[in-house]
Amino acid sequence: MSAKSSLKLLLPNDAQGQLFKWVLVITGSKNTPDGKAAFNAALALLIIPVLMLIADQNSYNPAWIIVGGLLIFAIVFAINSAIHSFLILSYATQKDVSLDVGFYYMSNTAGRLVGTLLSGFVILILVFSHVFLTLRL
Repeated sequence: MSAKSSLKLLLPNDAQGQLFKWVLVITGSKNTPDGKAAFNAALALLIIPVLMLIADQNSYNPAWIIVGGLLIFAIVFAINSAIHSFLILSYATQKDVSLDVGFYYMSNTAGRLVGTLLSGFVILILVFSHVFLTLRL
């Protein structure tokens, strides 16, 4: 069963058209995601923080910017993740599916580990520089 067929079973008839329009806007594809869909989702992940920054510069309520912006970012990130998972499976050779999927998740985990370590290092440097500048040590 395709994704479109399963959505038709789950959603009421009046909500299906609007959902499919949003899927088309986000992924750029009516049926199955492709490289264009992955690019569009990644571009959306780039644009959302930029829009949050512009909203902050225009003196909108910071709480709404953070909560709303992160909520929208999380939704687009989940769609992006689903697209990448689909593409990994669709591009994998039938003989080496487990190897391709395993390598994808291994590299994804390594990237998250490096990102976590680097962000921790940056925060550590910022905190220590702030403490040293404040205390004038």
